[in-house]
Amino acid sequence: MHTILLPTDFSDNAYNALKYAIGFSQMYGSQLVIFNSFEVPHSHAGMLMSIKDVMRKDSEDGLKSLEAQVKKDGLEKNTVLHFESRHGALVNVINDLASDFNAELIVMGTKGASGIEEVLIGSNTTDVIKNVKFPVVAVPEHARFNKLNKVVFAADYKQMQNYEVLNPLKMLIAKTNAKLEVVNVTKLADDDASTVTEKDKLNKYFDPVEHNFTHVQNSDIVKGIQSHIQDSDTDMLSMIMRKHNLFEALFMPSITQKIALHSSIPLMVLHA
Repeated sequence: MHTILLPTDFSDNAYNALKYAIGFSQMYGSQLVIFNSFEVPHSHAGMLMSIKDVMRKDSEDGLKSLEAQVKKDGLEKNTVLHFESRHGALVNVINDLASDFNAELIVMGTKGASGIEEVLIGSNTTDVIKNVKFPVVAVPEHARFNKLNKVVFAADYKQMQNYEVLNPLKMLIAKTNAKLEVVNVTKLADDDASTVTEKDKLNKYFDPVEHNFTHVQNSDIVKGIQSHIQDSDTDMLSMIMRKHNLFEALFMPSITQKIALHSSIPLMVLHA
């Protein structure tokens, strides 16, 4: 893994995610690109350039202060860090930086909330999860980087066209020697023939890393996943982000997005 990206808005939550990202980059031997993106609001043409200049200076000054804090806390040791200020929408900046630095993973902070706060606080994280094409690790505000002993992969057992999307998860398990538990949560008993077929394919794919399969029956899939990870001493959860039809995209937030906002442990999101 060559490069990990970390967006920051200079908040305490983002700094916590930065610490987690540094742990990840040291584990993989990757460089870490820490960036702040700023977007100029719609304004009168005459004011546009002056606002952009002010926002760019604020962004650059913020990154200088952040770099100084990282050095003060001794976090830069054994890590190659780059600090970047970029103009543009967050997802666009991520895609540009991914191309410039050959990035393969994003680490970013997320903060659980409810109601309208969930929409506002979670919008950046969910936008990134939905619109980038490579893995995202969403780090809750109180999560700390520690040795991974157990990772849960929440599988829906829908047919997959390309199992290579699971490569980052398999590589993580091999790198950390963590135990992998493949968990399927359904409202009904686990007796569907297609489920058995998909489980067999996943079993073959994950060999030779240590893994096992668990079925959980719960009328609420999100609560079923959350309850299981809380009861099983899980260090990280992984899920696949799938494309939905237009109605679902507009009116029904995906299970992955809900988990990203409310999980108490880091969530690795892969993309089908």
